Amino acid sequence: MAYTTAKGRLDGALYRVSRSLFAAAGIPWKGASYPAPRLVKGLQDGSFNFSMLVRMPFLDECCLVSSEPVIVQEPRVYFLGGTAPVARKEDLAGHSLIVVNGYTYAGMISYFRDPANRVELEVAENLDSAFRMLAAGRAEYLLSYEANARDSLSYRPIATLDSRVIGRTPVYLVLSKTYPDAAATMARLEKLVKAMNIRALMAGD
Repeated sequence: MAYTTAKGRLDGALYRVSRSLFAAAGIPWKGASYPAPRLVKGLQDGSFNFSMLVRMPFLDECCLVSSEPVIVQEPRVYFLGGTAPVARKEDLAGHSLIVVNGYTYAGMISYFRDPANRVELEVAENLDSAFRMLAAGRAEYLLSYEANARDSLSYRPIATLDSRVIGRTPVYLVLSKTYPDAAATMARLEKLVKAMNIRALMAGD
């Protein structure tokens, strides 16, 4: 999804998709990265107009949600050679895991924070820092969305790095109902996004 690099630059697959979408629509737009709870609160109180999120029923009260997902994100667990692969979140019980501050990972963070599941969490402030922590052996595993991880690793590859998909997360356009002509704007955005090369934007091409 969107994230802030170690140099303070906003980047990420969803940021690139959003930037291109609003450019195509001719709508002025400024991106920002916030922890999920702050983002949801901003959509609910009208201080934020737009995001791309997993579908959450309580947002229907404040926002319009696209009829179809724009993309399906794949959360992956990354690990160094010699570490046992995992196939699902339950396999991380009793192990150490690096996550990025503010991410909910489509609700999986609640499982990892539950003491009963014995996951030792290490929290990084950004994804670049998270991968440096993994390379330094601060934890056995790291959780990230594949598209964002690919961006980060393009600048700082890690030898012997491996990964496994542990889920699929549909992501939708979410527009505040307080936005002027919200219904017409959402219809326009949905039409435009269907004509975009999402795969290329996700890959950063």
